[in-house]
Amino acid sequence: MFRSGIWGALPLAAALLALAPGSAAAATVFGADMTQSPALHTSLYSITTVIDPGGAENTGAPVSGILTSVRLKTNEDAGDGVIQVLTQVSHPDPATYSFLNEGPEIPIAVTADATSGGHITEVLTRRPIALGQKLAVDLNDPLGTVRDAYNDPTAECAFTASNPLGMPTNYSTSLCNHNPPLISGTIEPDFDHDGFGDDTQDQCTTNGAQQGPCPVLPPLHKKKCKKKKHHNALAAAAKKCKKKHH
Repeated sequence: MFRSGIWGALPLAAALLALAPGSAAAATVFGADMTQSPALHTSLYSITTVIDPGGAENTGAPVSGILTSVRLKTNEDAGDGVIQVLTQVSHPDPATYSFLNEGPEIPIAVTADATSGGHITEVLTRRPIALGQKLAVDLNDPLGTVRDAYNDPTAECAFTASNPLGMPTNYSTSLCNHNPPLISGTIEPDFDHDGFGDDTQDQCTTNGAQQGPCPVLPPLHKKKCKKKKHHNALAAAAKKCKKKHH
């Protein structure tokens, strides 16, 4: 499929955005600062962040676990596409990154929004994610009318026209023009390794065969010590003897 040029749809001037990972309870939130407004288009390309605002290398997911939700912030027109989970295979030169699209991809559909602030579309999911893996977005946006990125001269993105599942694909920072996408995700731990996030998807985190409430075990009863019959008989005889002497 022919993919229209992203860079005519990605103007250089846009609002600045800072990346701010956070956490809530035992879950870990990572990705873009979703309080910022979308101002740019990524148009039919798989695009991810490789340099964070401030110039540090983007290290992807800060922990391993279960990816339980993803978010994309957009405005302007409606559109659909996928969120991808990428594993970096190599970084052969400063402008080139090779990523493996692990799959399964996560379908996402965004609605139109005429406000400059945009809105966040959240999709619940359940799939493993490993330390260092990255989120990418690939929207079916042939007219380049879904804004889902921002501009920061200290950050950088990398893109490719297509990244099929299971095949290492080169992404380029050339002409990406410092326009990372507005995507973030939530990772939950998986203590019993059953593939369900412990915070919202698993009510029994110590039993891999049980995702509902943990089975209630019957209480343990202590055995009562039986008094020996001869002891009881001796005590009764002693009591009777005492009464006779009185």
